[in-house]
Order: sequence, then C-alpha cells, then structure tokens
Amino acid sequence: MTAQLSDSLRYEGETLRLFTLPLNTYWNMASAANNNDDDSPEKRRDFADVGTWCWRRHTALWAIEQGHLYLIGIHATYEDGGKAMLEDFFPGYPNRVFAHWYSGQLRCSRGELLEYVHAGFGSRYEEDLLIDIDRGVVKDQHVIDNRTESERQ
Repeated sequence: MTAQLSDSLRYEGETLRLFTLPLNTYWNMASAANNNDDDSPEKRRDFADVGTWCWRRHTALWAIEQGHLYLIGIHATYEDGGKAMLEDFFPGYPNRVFAHWYSGQLRCSRGELLEYVHAGFGSRYEEDLLIDIDRGVVKDQHVIDNRTESERQ
C-alpha cells in the first residue's frame, strides 16, 4: 500500500496532518442504517480516482472549536466532474457538522518527517499530538515526542 494523503485538522491556530479518519465512522454508520441501499451516503460517494496516494478518493477538513470536533469540508470530485460539498452528505449543514458520531483518538503529526513509511499513515514525524474524543467532545490530549520516544503532557 502507498503512503496515504491525510485529512487536516485546524486546532489551536495550527493546521495539522490528521492520521485518523473520523469520517469513515460516519460512512460505516450511515451505510448500516440504510442497509446499503442506493440512497445511502456510502453509495452516493462516487468520487473520482485521484491516485494511489488517496485510496478513499477524498480528504476531509476538521476543526476543534470550543472543545468540539467539527467536519468543515470534504475535498473530492465526483466521477462526473462535479465538486463534492459538505451539504451533499449533511443536508442543511453547508459549513460545518458537529462530529457527534466519533469517539476515539485523533492522531496528528507535527514537525519534520523522521521516517518515511510507504504504507498508509505509517510515516513518523517529530511529534504526535493525540486527542481523545468522546462523541465529538475533546476529553484529553497528550504529545509523544518521536525524537526521543518519550511522552509528555
């Protein structure tokens, strides 16, 4: 597998590479709820291929604002050439959607590349910022310094 293009997270004045895919949780929940019928969001994601560096055919832009995780953009092109819009998947929400469906840990990299890994999100950067999310709400965070492999709060 090729190293993959990351999503992005705006947090505390920085735009970070996000090596977690919270939107996949939504796609999976929506598909299950719709029993994979033709109107489900999963079936409507007919995104154009962009290359082996982005198997999911889209990237997402996220933001943490006042301790809450929001999806603020989807970057993709449909196979017919049209540009994907957030409201295509979240009707009535053209600018941002509270990510209440997501619980887990966000992994964001910061700093210079230390080790390139030609697979998924395996490359290692100077720091990993880990943010614990529970139903879209930030619960905790910590930083791992990959230069020394020590963890600090």
